[in-house]
This record gives sequence, C-alpha cells and structure tokens, in this order.
Amino acid sequence: MWTVYAIVNKQSNIYVGMTSNLERRIGQHNGNRSNWTRFKGPWKLVYEKEFTDSKLARSHEKYLKGGAGRKLVKESIARVAELADAQS
Repeated sequence: MWTVYAIVNKQSNIYVGMTSNLERRIGQHNGNRSNWTRFKGPWKLVYEKEFTDSKLARSHEKYLKGGAGRKLVKESIARVAELADAQS
C-alpha cells in the first residue's frame, strides 16, 4: 500500500510526497531526518490518499505538485484550519 500525502508547517510551506509507511515518514519529517523539511517543522498532515500501485501513487503525487493539484492541497489545508477553529 502506498500513500500520497501533503504536510504543512506554521509558515505555510507545503511538502507533497509518497511513502509506504505514513506514520514513519511523518516522524522523519518532524524529527529533522528529511532533507527538504529539516528544521522547518513541526509539520501537520493535511492530505492523504492510499494506492495499491506505486505507479498510480507516483502519478498522483506529480499531479498534486502541479497547478490543479496544488489547488486541491490548499483546499485541504483550508478545511483542516476550519475544523481546528470549530474545535476551539
């Protein structure tokens, strides 16, 4: 199983990636063990989608890094913010 995910930090930086173990990967991002996200955390998961095929996952990851996909990620960030506001 492959997961395509998006994370965001307090400065609104967005990182999109894919992994076979989401919990471990988020830990690597927040533990400063990932080059691009190092020292920019903490990171919050705002989007995830699972795939059984790595090629489909990679294709979706590339989509999320493009214009229409980036818009989808930003909409997910807005939804997460709305939920957080509603809970406080």
